[in-house]
Formats: sequence, structure tokens, C-alpha cells
Amino acid sequence: MDLSALENIIKNMVSDWTAETVVKLKKSLDRNNIGTFQGDLRNSIEAQWNFEKEELTSKIFFVYNVHGKFNDLKRLQFPNLPPIDVLQEFVLKRGIHNFKYVPAYQNVSADKMPTQDKIANRIAWGIAIKWKTDGKVVRKNRWQQLRTVLNTMPSFREKLTEKIAEFGLKSITEALEKINQSKS
Repeated sequence: MDLSALENIIKNMVSDWTAETVVKLKKSLDRNNIGTFQGDLRNSIEAQWNFEKEELTSKIFFVYNVHGKFNDLKRLQFPNLPPIDVLQEFVLKRGIHNFKYVPAYQNVSADKMPTQDKIANRIAWGIAIKWKTDGKVVRKNRWQQLRTVLNTMPSFREKLTEKIAEFGLKSITEALEKINQSKS
């Protein structure tokens, strides 16, 4: 057996594991009720991996859309202001009536009342400034993506070790059979 067979075994195992892990990450989001608002985060999760032929190693990256992370995750941090247009869209989808808003509009007549977009924009700016001053927003039930990935590692390592051991045993057996055939 040549080394390319071992490469194929490792590539197939890594490919299967990454696909399973992406499914588990999506289930983890559903279980923690994260990403149910828009689904941007859940729909954007994917795995990218590179196989290093010389070293027989793989680098795996789990990626997701930052926009989805912004809307759906429970722990959010931004070095600058978060995108106002995304926040405004969030406010409109959630409904303006669901936000505790400055009661400045309670005594305003209907003809002087600003539009829904204007109110949503002001709420979005309020959220953004609050974000900027606090530095982060922490809500209950954070998504534990690292824990989800790490929990799948032992079974993957076990399966990969078994496959490599099978490959090694087959290679040794074939080499010994060739030696025995050449002696006879």
C-alpha cells in the first residue's frame, strides 16, 4: 500500500468529522434557542479545511457570518459601533413596541409623530451607543461552540487511530506476504 491510500483515509475521516461537527453546531444553536430570530448564524456555519500532504495534518476552520453572529449570539463585542443599519433592521423585525423607548413621544400629536423608520433608527442608535459605552452585551445562554467542537474530538481521534492502525496492519501484512512470496 502506498501513502496516498493513507492520505485518502485521513481526508475522508476529516471530511466526515467536519460535516458531523457542523451539524452538531447547528443543533447546539437550536438547543440553546440561539439564531431563531433570523437564522443568519445557523445558515452561515460551514467548515473549511486544508490538508497538508507532507505532514499528513489538517487545519480546520469553522466559519460563520459575522452579521449572523451580531444578530443571534448571546455574547457580543465590537471594537467600534455596531452597524446601525443591521440594528435598525433588527428593531423593525422585532417590533418597535417591544422596546422600552424614551417616553418623549407619549405627548406628541399624531401629525408630529416621526415615522417608524425614524423611531427604529433612534432606537438602533441608542443600542449602539449603549454597546459602545458598555463594551459588550452579555445575555443568558451563550452558545458554547468551542465546547461543542471539543466534545466531538475524542470519538474522532479514536476512529482515526483505528483506521490508521488498520492501514498499518494491512501494509505490514502485504509487505510480509511479498517477502514470503519472493523467498519461495
